[in-house]
Amino acid sequence: MTTVGEIGSRAAHTRSTGEGTRGAVSNLRGALRTGLVGVVVLAAFLVALGYAIRGPLGGVRHWDADVSHWFFAQRTATGNTLSEAGTWLAETPTIVVIGLVSALVLLARRRFHGAALIVGGLLVEIVTYLIVVSSVDRPRPAHQLEHRFTGGYPSGHIAAAITLYGLLAYLCARRVRSRAGRALLFAVPVVVAAAVGTARLYREMHHFSDVAAGVLLGVGALVVASLLARHVPDADAGEVGS
Repeated sequence: MTTVGEIGSRAAHTRSTGEGTRGAVSNLRGALRTGLVGVVVLAAFLVALGYAIRGPLGGVRHWDADVSHWFFAQRTATGNTLSEAGTWLAETPTIVVIGLVSALVLLARRRFHGAALIVGGLLVEIVTYLIVVSSVDRPRPAHQLEHRFTGGYPSGHIAAAITLYGLLAYLCARRVRSRAGRALLFAVPVVVAAAVGTARLYREMHHFSDVAAGVLLGVGALVVASLLARHVPDADAGEVGS
């Protein structure tokens, strides 16, 4: 026989579940809206900057050429091998595997906020990159050590490195109390980004301004990811984005 208390309990559970579902949908919409706005703003800024470099900012192109010539003069067999290793720190398979595994681990631990940071940040980075690289289509330097089908502006490798390793450092640092430990964690993405950027310049896959634009894209993706992830709380969070 069903008691009044059981009926009330089921009704309360139904209301709670309905409110939770509506809240989840609202959070997802908010995250998507923030991500889309972020992509539009980032892409518009970087496209405008790219056309300025190809047009009015002609002095940047001359300086870019000098930097490329200097790196070309430094090439050695050992340097070629090291630069290839540096490139693979941010090659697409590396970024996808590390990002996917990290997001799945966070989801398994019901850390939805962290998973949203990783997935959202990488999606913002790659979508913005594809828009900008196809819009500006800047030729790469002359003496490339690789063949790529896309233009050189901006550097997708440096952008991906800053986005992924920066977010991982942030997520790990939240669990570390020591200031020295947090400083070491945040030093990792800086060192990795420097290694990747140097490797791409050494291999003449990018001009210096392409790498600088990649840094702007990576930092921008971090900012947008932090904003969109505010709409996605952890399972045990008392408030959105906590």
